[in-house]
Amino acid sequence: MSSTNWESNMVGRNKMAIPMTRKRNGFKGRKILVVDDNAIILHVLSGILEDEDFIVTTAGSGIAALNALRQEDFDLIITDFVMPGMDGISLLKKAKAMHPGLPVILLTGSPSRARQRLTDIKVDALLEKPLYREELLHRVACCLVRHDRKVPDMRRAV
Repeated sequence: MSSTNWESNMVGRNKMAIPMTRKRNGFKGRKILVVDDNAIILHVLSGILEDEDFIVTTAGSGIAALNALRQEDFDLIITDFVMPGMDGISLLKKAKAMHPGLPVILLTGSPSRARQRLTDIKVDALLEKPLYREELLHRVACCLVRHDRKVPDMRRAV
């Protein structure tokens, strides 16, 4: 297998190469807002999602994410938990007030701390960093299927 057919499996600390999977074409064109204060994480996550034919908008802060949410509709928001200024929980509270049915995935390096703060807001998935590519894509697919009955049967799409 040539080196172009291998991709990083882990987003974050250590990296490990695995073969790329087939695209989940049933989600082509779905719009995802990715929020993280780390530009490298934003770049890697958006690359993974764009490789799967998602339309990705990135925001480097909670304020930038709220501005994006005011300008367009998204099918899913993925946000980091710890960010300067407005953290992920505060962002999600405001995002849910604007778009109550919006599915959300919270990324964190501190899952126990995040769970303590998740008392009055529902998230669809809590993913711990470092993040595995296939786990991210699986959680994204699950969130979209759960919130949208128009998504095709995943057994055929994966």
